Amino acid sequence: MASMRLYQGLRRRAAAAGLDVIMMEHRGVGMSRHDDSGADLPPQALTVDQVVDDVAAVLDDAHVDSAVVYGTSYGTYIAAGLGCVIPAA
Repeated sequence: MASMRLYQGLRRRAAAAGLDVIMMEHRGVGMSRHDDSGADLPPQALTVDQVVDDVAAVLDDAHVDSAVVYGTSYGTYIAAGLGCVIPAA
């Protein structure tokens, strides 16, 4: 996924159906390619495990108790990893 912009239509339809939607660009993609100083993230910061932890942190910060997690392509690894870390998500 090059950017979450491709999924704005999905987001709008889900929101119109009354669903709360949280979208994020994972590390290394879109606006998440750089650290706070503006430098490119190093390869060791771009692991599936770290991205899964990021998603879990976003859900925790938003106080989400349960979620339907959707991913395509690389996002399927993240969704599956999240299911292993937080089976109830």
